[in-house]
Amino acid sequence: AVAPGRLSCSCSECEQAFYCGAECRAAHRERGGIGSVAHALVCPALRRFPALKKLGKDNMAMLRLMLEVLAARHQSGGAASARFEELVHHPPEYRSPKEAALWGKACQLLREAISCCEWCPWGREAGDVRAPPTTAPLPPTDAELHALLSRLDSNCFGCFRCDGGPTIGHGCFLAAAGFNHSCDPH
Repeated sequence: AVAPGRLSCSCSECEQAFYCGAECRAAHRERGGIGSVAHALVCPALRRFPALKKLGKDNMAMLRLMLEVLAARHQSGGAASARFEELVHHPPEYRSPKEAALWGKACQLLREAISCCEWCPWGREAGDVRAPPTTAPLPPTDAELHALLSRLDSNCFGCFRCDGGPTIGHGCFLAAAGFNHSCDPH
């Protein structure tokens, strides 16, 4: 639901997710919501997101979506993950070396944030006794994270208030994302 005003009930651990009340917060923590994973899966990474604020509000929003996709990929795998991987994406095009370096820094910070999540497939931070064996997969490269970001950027829809107000969120709806991907639709 869309709240009539600013949401003031936040996750006390990460302070990055906001809710209409304690009941909604508890439900999302355990079960997630429509199109989102359980907050408990992403909360450890979101605790590190304040360090990413220097990347800007829009970049933060996309990094949050990337985090959701990576957590959902772990949680469900299967058909939804495969359908997401089929979405159109574009190779990186940086306007300057500075922009490329900023993207590299954002990727590194995102990988570090995810490394503290229980579901992280590529291992834990040094010193974590729960670290998986050395056969764990490698973390995604900057190029792989760019492909993920590009899929989101090319296929996300803005969510707006009924009164035509500002964008209140973004979502990647897999069925709708495929509507415009063919010059010769069947």
